Amino acid sequence: MIRQSIRAIALAAVACALPACSQGDARDGATTPAVTSAKRAAMPDCGTAQAVDNGTAGWTHPDCRLLSTDSRGLNFDVHYGPAADGADGRRTPVSIAVVPAGDATIQTITETVGNTFSAPSLEDIDGDAFAELLVPLETGNVNTTYAIWYAPPGGKHFTRLGEVSAVGFHKTVSGYIAAPARSSANQWAVQFFKLTPDAKLKPVLTANVTARGEPDHITGIDCQIEDAGGLRGLKLNPVAAKTAFCAESVVQDVFK
Repeated sequence: MIRQSIRAIALAAVACALPACSQGDARDGATTPAVTSAKRAAMPDCGTAQAVDNGTAGWTHPDCRLLSTDSRGLNFDVHYGPAADGADGRRTPVSIAVVPAGDATIQTITETVGNTFSAPSLEDIDGDAFAELLVPLETGNVNTTYAIWYAPPGGKHFTRLGEVSAVGFHKTVSGYIAAPARSSANQWAVQFFKLTPDAKLKPVLTANVTARGEPDHITGIDCQIEDAGGLRGLKLNPVAAKTAFCAESVVQDVFK
């Protein structure tokens, strides 16, 4: 259940689906070969580490560590570099070392973050019992743009699926990854994705949901679907697709 107030912002879910994201600038993510690390120092948990608000100078993020709870048994050591002013605002480089048992770094993931107070996190957004790495890049009044890094079940090498702007992620019973984002005080956009067998995050469609009634007394919702490139592949006519996706619990419960 999601309650938050916001300025108008649309769901910008760009599934760039870069094969290994080793090309392009650092904002698009990169990965470097495996290296052997020195014995790692103690670090706070990313779930409890607190960023410091420096006003117009942006956020200062402490280095932290993520501990996976799935059977891969990976640790993720998160290190932030010094912030610098860029063409699109103040940016901070972040490098994330992927470390299995044995203390050898097998992959280093890099991103560049902007105005966000959130730390990277691990979440199984596709329901395969293995966590994805979510790196917050930018946070608005409500929605956050995340870089999503994925490794196949049992695998330990992560590839960048793309960027999605949302408040969070839901694995639906019908097999989709849903990402709700708030568009305005009385509107949400819930984008649905499919993770393809070749590890691409494919946009399917967006359910645009508008509340009826008043903010403190919502009497119902109106739902319309917008094709994001995947409607044809569903083998459903638009009416059947609207019925199916507007009935999803993540859509029905978005104002609760």
